[in-house]
Amino acid sequence: PPELDAFYMDTTEVTVGQFQQFLQETNYPFSSYRWESIYLYSPTENHPMIHVTWHEAVAYAEWAGKRLPTEAEWEHAARGGLVGKKYSWEESPARNHANFRGIGGQDQWEKVPAPVGSFEPNGYGLYDMAGNVWEWCQDWRDQHQVTKVVRGGSWHNRLNSLQVTSRDSDYPTDSTIANVGFRCVLGLRLENWFQTQQQN
Repeated sequence: PPELDAFYMDTTEVTVGQFQQFLQETNYPFSSYRWESIYLYSPTENHPMIHVTWHEAVAYAEWAGKRLPTEAEWEHAARGGLVGKKYSWEESPARNHANFRGIGGQDQWEKVPAPVGSFEPNGYGLYDMAGNVWEWCQDWRDQHQVTKVVRGGSWHNRLNSLQVTSRDSDYPTDSTIANVGFRCVLGLRLENWFQTQQQN
């Protein structure tokens, strides 16, 4: 795989509360009718933001001084340091690590996303890299440039969709999907990374 520049990734998916702060501070145009559907699935400030287009995710990321991850960055982060593994965790039960479809009676979030950080993190300390909600990436699905890639699977998908290599896509203008959200990254040049380490 190609070498990646150093980057920070949000430890959780962007929450409803964080996105609301963005809207309040920027007056970014956002259809108010969507909140009824959002709250149906993500009822608290700590739930992942959903029903959000790729363009809206990009606008939030820019406001936060960040950007959406590339597919390569996303997959590197999702692996959490594990090499050659199908999922982003070791051999412990999947239900300890991800909100996904098919757990049955043990699943308290059977048909909705969970509040972010409700499951164990991966080896890099990142939560919900598998399941909960699909996450927008920068990349187009293919050379036709019609849909943008989403990664990670969701509460609505079965375990197979939570593999670190699994990918899907959606139209960048689509706001109708209740199981797509996003998280941001902060790209760092190596010298800037060393400076931040020295300041902390």
